Amino acid sequence: MSWKALLVDDEWLVRRELRHLVNWEEIGYTLVGEAANGLAAAEMIKEERPDLVVLDIQMPGMDGVELARHIAAHEPQIRMLVISSHDQFDYVKNTLKSGASDYLLKHELNPDNLRLVLGSIRKELEQDRAREREEERTETERKDSYSPLLRQFVRELVLGYRPAVQQWMSAYPYTGSRSALLVIQIAHFFRLSQGKTDTERSQFIQSVLDICQQSIGTMQHGCAVYIDHGRFVILIGCAGVRSESAIYQELSHLEGAVSRSLHLLLNVKTACQLAGVCTSAGLLPEMYARVTEKLRYMSGMEVNAPAEMTSNSDAHEQLFSIQQEKQLLTAVIGAAEDEIRMILDEVLKPVLGRSANDARLRLLLCELMSLARKVAVKIGFQQLDVLEARLEQLALCEDTAESGEQLKRVFTYLSQALGEKPSYSPYVQQAIQFIRHHYHEEIGLDRTAKQLNLSPAYLSRLFKSETGVGMVEYINRIRVEAGMKLLQSGEISVKEVYEKVGFNNYSYFFRVFKEITGQTPQQAAKREQDS
Repeated sequence: MSWKALLVDDEWLVRRELRHLVNWEEIGYTLVGEAANGLAAAEMIKEERPDLVVLDIQMPGMDGVELARHIAAHEPQIRMLVISSHDQFDYVKNTLKSGASDYLLKHELNPDNLRLVLGSIRKELEQDRAREREEERTETERKDSYSPLLRQFVRELVLGYRPAVQQWMSAYPYTGSRSALLVIQIAHFFRLSQGKTDTERSQFIQSVLDICQQSIGTMQHGCAVYIDHGRFVILIGCAGVRSESAIYQELSHLEGAVSRSLHLLLNVKTACQLAGVCTSAGLLPEMYARVTEKLRYMSGMEVNAPAEMTSNSDAHEQLFSIQQEKQLLTAVIGAAEDEIRMILDEVLKPVLGRSANDARLRLLLCELMSLARKVAVKIGFQQLDVLEARLEQLALCEDTAESGEQLKRVFTYLSQALGEKPSYSPYVQQAIQFIRHHYHEEIGLDRTAKQLNLSPAYLSRLFKSETGVGMVEYINRIRVEAGMKLLQSGEISVKEVYEKVGFNNYSYFFRVFKEITGQTPQQAAKREQDS
């Protein structure tokens, strides 16, 4: 592909030299015009739509600095290369702030360094174009995710009604090769549906689908589908993700986001279960059938019959508190096995002696199993297949006391695995230490990378591969943790906390705090006052 370039300099000799110094066509560019000042260049940019503007600093009328600002404001996709003299460097810095890719000194201009810089800019343009195409493709696929045709296809595929899979994979490739299936059951769906008209039921189902689809968020390929009797599935394409651990981490976040959103927005309880990751669309019906049986037993719900109505009304009560959840996480990280057992004894105490099929007991076990997955992701536990095997064994246990003991063994196992986990690399340790000391300041990936003399891209990959979370999310968690401590101290108001822990505005602090803790800052402060 040839990129369009425009030359801008008030000296005709300089433009001539630039034109003939290299073979522009050979290095991937087509010269589409020349201009002697910024005003003329601005007009030509409208007509020719160049990808690169090579510009001088000192020109009559609109100079290079003003032209760079104009381009940055109106055509930010255009790359700029500044050609300057020795005594113009202060001006050059202003053009670089406006987004210029690079600069060359006129007295050092030669074929080699011009070719080198143009080659570097060409790579940037290619990356920009690839990113645009990916965004366009992703947007198209996201729109397709709302398509009734796609949803009908996924439903039939999951239920095993579509033998001609290959025909549909050509239209929706992410429903084929490597994909993950999350199954969601609305608790007491029959009871919730009673008294509703067909229109109201349809609206409720659509609301659930919309919330599920929105929770998919930044995942590139995902489709939420209603199956029947309050049961939904989310099919996620994973073809571009190599690490199975990364897939489980994403799905664990998705499971939590869906459950929280449905509870907050529609006031419904859910039982969620990851069916797993499969490499063939033909395996989806078997995976779905297996996890459906498990979900039915775990949640104590006969979803195909009005028997749901026999479930105890206290199943809607809060099964265990956020404070207990945090205590459990702290105990796991601190390898405090006695404390793990004590916390779980306290959580399970209200349901001891109940039938193994009791709705409240099964929902509590389901939520604790979901919490075990979240804890595993938080601590960077890698053997998620081993964890799933233990949880599956727990789900099939029919003895209440034994279920409790197995739960304790699961959380103790996670704690012991954390103790055996190798320490982070020196770079990641330094990054964590730097963040913990400076979280209340304006820090991010760039500043941390600069502190460690690393490139941001390298540090970003290294940090996420070792910690399991991106640096922005890690910094936010540290800040929220500090904010929680300030709220618990009761020394400052909720509205003052965000600045103390490094957030720039209250609304962003509020949203992040709620995403991480499951409660608003006001609720956290009130909970502490009431305790």
